[in-house]
Amino acid sequence: MELPVLVASYLIGSIPTAYVVVKSLSGVDPRTEGSGNVGALNTLRILSKHKGWHVAIPAALFVLLVDASKAIVSYLLALGYAPSVAILAPMVAIFGHNYPVWLKFKGGRGVAAFYGFLLYLNPLYLLPFLAIQGTMTAVTRRFSPGMILSLLLAFPSLHVAGISVLPSAVLAEFPVWLRYKEKHDKLLRGELGVGM
Repeated sequence: MELPVLVASYLIGSIPTAYVVVKSLSGVDPRTEGSGNVGALNTLRILSKHKGWHVAIPAALFVLLVDASKAIVSYLLALGYAPSVAILAPMVAIFGHNYPVWLKFKGGRGVAAFYGFLLYLNPLYLLPFLAIQGTMTAVTRRFSPGMILSLLLAFPSLHVAGISVLPSAVLAEFPVWLRYKEKHDKLLRGELGVGM
């Protein structure tokens, strides 16, 4: 059952929630507007422009909740049917979210799925991520530098504080790091104009 569970985890992660919501409500492909990201923040950005905040806020919250559940659902599926790959299933789900086959492998950045999984495992895991990211975002007015710094420092800071981090959480961080490294490189080259 290991391979079927990992394939299912990828497919769960690859459900293009933001694309379906934004496209159905506004006709806009979220990959072509705003930050180009297929996630909750860009859903809010695009729909507030085209449909107003009364549509954008509940739509973005729906996207956030669905995306935040992807790694959790995959983890629970693996625990139930193939415990030996439970350590990998959340990471595979986030890879699915970031590189969905349905959208020619151009998806989101996995933050909601990653944070949702951390919240499920241990809410304390989230604290250093939010603190570092919030501080850096306030200083730089960019989301990606704070995200990258939090990905580098959050888990080590938990270790220093004596809080053990499960290997599944550490692995789940990897696809998020890859996507934010891509974004940060584009920012440095001046290829992205969206502030967040």
